[in-house]
Amino acid sequence: MQPQPQKTGLSALINGLQQNSSSQSVSIFQSLQQNNEHFSQNLSDQNLIAQDYQNISKEDNEEEEAKSSIQQNIKSTLFKPIQKQPKDLKKKNQITNSNSESKQNSSQDRITGAGVLLWEKFSLTEEEYIQKQSILQDELAQREGYTFLLFGQKEKKGKFKDQVLYTDPGGKIDNNESSQKIASRELFEESCGIFQIDEQYFDMKKSFRMGGSYILYNINLKSIGEERIDLQKFIKNQEILQSNEQTPVFWLESLTITRIFADELKKINLYESQYIINVTDVYGKEIQIGRRCIAILRALTKSPNVYNFQKSQLLINNYVYLQLQENNDEDLLKIYPWLKDTSTYKSKYLK
Repeated sequence: MQPQPQKTGLSALINGLQQNSSSQSVSIFQSLQQNNEHFSQNLSDQNLIAQDYQNISKEDNEEEEAKSSIQQNIKSTLFKPIQKQPKDLKKKNQITNSNSESKQNSSQDRITGAGVLLWEKFSLTEEEYIQKQSILQDELAQREGYTFLLFGQKEKKGKFKDQVLYTDPGGKIDNNESSQKIASRELFEESCGIFQIDEQYFDMKKSFRMGGSYILYNINLKSIGEERIDLQKFIKNQEILQSNEQTPVFWLESLTITRIFADELKKINLYESQYIINVTDVYGKEIQIGRRCIAILRALTKSPNVYNFQKSQLLINNYVYLQLQENNDEDLLKIYPWLKDTSTYKSKYLK
C-alpha cells in the first residue's frame, strides 16, 4: 500500500489563504473597534461644544438641526459597510484619525461672531442723582463709577418676541471677517452710527470667549472736548435714520441705549435664569437683559483681565479717544448716504 501524498500546489495555497483570511479578519475587527472608540469620543466632544454654545445662540432650531446632522454623519461613518479592505488598513486609519482631530481643532478655533462692551468712567449730575434716588427710594444709590453700555433691541421671535431686551452690540461673521472687524462693524451699525471705532483698537488681551466661538471685546472710552459721551446723540441719529428711506433695516435694530454701573452686578444673581434677568441702569430704571447678555456678564465676572469687582477697578489702562464729528463728508456719504446730518464719535489717534 503506497503512502498518501502530502498536499502541495493548489491545496497548500488554499490552506494558506484561509489562515491569512482568519488573521486579517481579527486585524480588521480590531481596527474597526478602534475607529468606533475614536468617533464616539468625537461625538462626545461635539456634544459638549454644542451644549456650551447653546447658552448664547438665538437660533434654537438651527442648533438642533446642526446637532442632529453631526450625529447622523457620525452614525453613517460608524456603520458604513466595508466592501473591500485596503491593503494597508493601519496606515489609512492613522490618516483618518489625524484628519478627524484636525477638523475638531479647527471647529474649536472657528469664530462665528463678536461684540464689544464700551466702558466709561462716569458720574451722575446732581439732577440725575436726585431723580435716581427718588426712583429707587435709596439715599445710598450709587452716583459714580465705571460703567459699560448696553443696547436695547426688540426680540424677533421666540417666547419673548417684540420685547425689548438689552445686550452688547455684536453679531455674526460676514465674508470671512476677523473678529475685530465684526465687532467694529456691528458697533457702527447697531449704534445708529454714533460709534465708529477702528478695528486696531480691539485688543485680544482685553477680550474673552463665550461658547468657544463668540468673542467679546472691551474698550475704555474717553471723549475729546466733552466731560462724558452724550447718549442723547444716539436718539437724534436714530430719528434721522428712521426718516430716510435708504436706511437698511439692520441699521435700525437698536431702539435705545443705556449705561450700567459695573458694581450693580454685585447686587443681582446672574444664575437665577438663563432667559431674562432684571438689571438697574445708572439712572435707576429697571431693564431686562437676554440670554446672550446674561452669558456675557457671567463671563465678565469671571474674567481677571477686564474688571476687578472686589476693588471696583477697571483693568483696561489705555483709552480709546473719541471725537464727535458731523457726517457730511462726501466720501463717507457715498458708502453710507443715510448718515447725512448725523453725528459720530470716531476713534482719534493722539500722537
